[in-house]
Amino acid sequence: MDLIQQYENLLLKSVLLSGVAKEDLRDVLLYLSAEIKNLEKNEVIVGIGEEIKPGIILQGHSKVFVYDEDMNYIVAREVPSGMFFGLSSACLNGIKSEVDWKATTPVTLLNINISPFINYSIGNEVPHFHQIICHNIMMRLAEDANSNFFHLRVIGQQKIRNRLKTYLSSLYEKDKSLITIPFSMSDLSLFLGTDRSILYKEINALKREGILDWNGRNVRILDHSFLMSEEGF
Repeated sequence: MDLIQQYENLLLKSVLLSGVAKEDLRDVLLYLSAEIKNLEKNEVIVGIGEEIKPGIILQGHSKVFVYDEDMNYIVAREVPSGMFFGLSSACLNGIKSEVDWKATTPVTLLNINISPFINYSIGNEVPHFHQIICHNIMMRLAEDANSNFFHLRVIGQQKIRNRLKTYLSSLYEKDKSLITIPFSMSDLSLFLGTDRSILYKEINALKREGILDWNGRNVRILDHSFLMSEEGF
């Protein structure tokens, strides 16, 4: 089974290739100089100071880590299958990584070369799918900027309760009580920039106040006004 047969649906649904016609997929991958790379669980995909080659996670899960001042890992983000990565580095001419990125399961990557889209000059002859991928790249850059801004907004809150409230509000849907957290409690505490014991203490206080119920990764909102005030409803 070749690359396209095995990963066709995932590739066509990925951020980078969204909107590309099925019959163009093979030509697109050739145009991107696509190459497969396999990594084992806990293997470093990209280390601090290394160049990030852009690509798509075809299979497996991984996490991006940064260090705090005590050299403890902080989870910056999870990278699931289908995720497009390394765009900022490619746009900035191979800027070195300031994070560690590790496989949390066996991972299969598809490394690609996006320089034809970054170094494009008006008037150059390009394939018909060029504009679609350029649009997807710009959308991805905008999404990354928005994600980084949101994380700054979360950790910029002085009180742990407000950090948690800001984060939960991003997952909250009006008139729905149940929120599913994509993090483990350890990773959530790191994302919020606090100790796990402090986070547990705050969650227990919210439970006692009848604001929410927390069970594993499922959070049931009992007092909707707690999050509605954050969203401005």
